[in-house]
Amino acid sequence: MSGRGAPRPERHQPLPGVLGLPGYLYRRMPRHARAAAAVSLVAALVLAAAAVPLVLEAKREGEAKQSEEERQRLVDRRRELIARQRPHYGRSASAGRAGTLAALDGAIVADVARRVRSGEVDTPAVRSDCEAAREQPRGGKTQLFCTAVTSDIEAGEFSVEGSVGYLYGALADPRSGKFAFCKVIGQPGEGSYTRRPPPAISPDCGG
Repeated sequence: MSGRGAPRPERHQPLPGVLGLPGYLYRRMPRHARAAAAVSLVAALVLAAAAVPLVLEAKREGEAKQSEEERQRLVDRRRELIARQRPHYGRSASAGRAGTLAALDGAIVADVARRVRSGEVDTPAVRSDCEAAREQPRGGKTQLFCTAVTSDIEAGEFSVEGSVGYLYGALADPRSGKFAFCKVIGQPGEGSYTRRPPPAISPDCGG
């Protein structure tokens, strides 16, 4: 039996993978569309290349600004600590250890009262408890660690007796009755404070 026979099936090039798809589509585009696409691609590359320095410069400026702001915060914080820990000086009306320590206690309580009025701290002190450091400086002066007590803790089933308050470092000369004291900046601590105050306080206060 003769005839034209069955129609021959159309042949299509199989689609490439994801990475080869752009090239495949480009080859199937008309010539004028290829030219337009090439021009657009070149323009996009030029714009991207021009934008890179601007982006990097903006990033550097942002980092520099952030670094300067952080540096200024540290400077301001250090200035604040120095001001809040600056030494205060006093003198007992009578020389001797008892009179000097009594005057120092009163001066520390008064200092807390001034800080309450300024809004630096919230709670006034009811008294000041001072004890001598284990290692004493030479020259007759006494180094002291003091707590401006704001409240006492009674002994209970799950607590021991103690006190809470603001910490101070002090240096006193019982022979002359003179003394200097500095507030140690930090959270209120227990009255049994016996460590050396941080070296940030003035040497006049034993720092």
